[in-house]
Amino acid sequence: MILHVDDSQDDAFFVKRAIEASGLGVEVRHVEGGQQAIDYLSANPAPDLMLLDLKMPAMNGFEVLQWLSDHQFSFPVIVLTSSVLIEDQKRALSLGAQVMFVKSDNYDALIQDVARRLDAATRAATAG
Repeated sequence: MILHVDDSQDDAFFVKRAIEASGLGVEVRHVEGGQQAIDYLSANPAPDLMLLDLKMPAMNGFEVLQWLSDHQFSFPVIVLTSSVLIEDQKRALSLGAQVMFVKSDNYDALIQDVARRLDAATRAATAG
C-alpha cells in the first residue's frame, strides 16, 4: 500500500490514476496533510511506501519526515513536490527521503521509481 500525503485533491487524483494505470497493482491511500499522515500511521500498519508533498499548511513534509525519523519508520519516502529549490531537496534527503520528484503532468519517472522501490521492499520482506 502506498500512502500519498498531499493537500491538493487534484494532485491526489492524478497520482492515484497514474499508479493505477501503471499496472503495479498496489493500493493508494490519500491523506490531506502532515497531521493526517501521522494520525494514519499511529493507528494503522506502515505502508510499503509514502509519497509526500513538502509544502502543506499546518504540518509540512519536513515535519513529517522528522516525525518518521523520530519514530524509526523505515519504509521508503518519495517526496513529490512543486518546489525546485536545491535547499529543499537537500533538507528532505537529510531527513530521510530517498528521492525528490518535482510535480509535473508526466509521472513516468515517478512510476518507475515507485515500482523499483516496491520490488526491493518485497524482496527484502521475503528474504528476511
